[in-house]
Amino acid sequence: PLTAFDVTAHELGHGVCSSSANLIYSRESGALNEALSDIWAAAVEYTYAPEKETWLIGEDITKIAPGYLRSMSNPKSGLSPQPDTYRGINWYPATVEEGCASPNSNTNDNCGVHYNSGVINFWFYILSVGKTGTNDFGRNYNVTGIGIEKAAKIVYRLETAYLTANSDFKTARTFGVQAAIDLFGADSPEAIATQDAFYAVGLGPKYLSTPDT
Repeated sequence: PLTAFDVTAHELGHGVCSSSANLIYSRESGALNEALSDIWAAAVEYTYAPEKETWLIGEDITKIAPGYLRSMSNPKSGLSPQPDTYRGINWYPATVEEGCASPNSNTNDNCGVHYNSGVINFWFYILSVGKTGTNDFGRNYNVTGIGIEKAAKIVYRLETAYLTANSDFKTARTFGVQAAIDLFGADSPEAIATQDAFYAVGLGPKYLSTPDT
């Protein structure tokens, strides 16, 4: 059953990570690792199996409700509900201060790697297709999507040029925006959408043409 198209792409995505950012598989770096694999699963399925559900992970192998493992478009709805906002609802303790003293694959999912990945999954979904809404902290957002192809280019540059073994979500936000600037230019629609999609999931400020100093 684990030869499902998106699951296979997800696992190959871990190979991309190990050959580039090599993110440590625990805490926030591990959640980034998992999110990147889900992103590549979505991108591969969108490109080569568009008849399938791009934004669902594991829909071909899950026989119990809700019929998929994870939803990138609605992380809170999956088999194991995930957060869609950084340190918001469903956030799994990832640090010692938050209550995860020691990563363990059997007892705490290595401090939430399969749970907290939902935040970056949702960021990629918003960046790709756009969304208007309010996050768990009451912050309103309105993001114009740039398409999954451009979003994937930004993620690939982030993963291969900027992320390192101990990168956390805030590092991903900083250099995700930089990757968009590298590819499309400062103040480009793509760079603006990248920053505003991070803001939507609770990471960093929204884009302002005149920064609020």
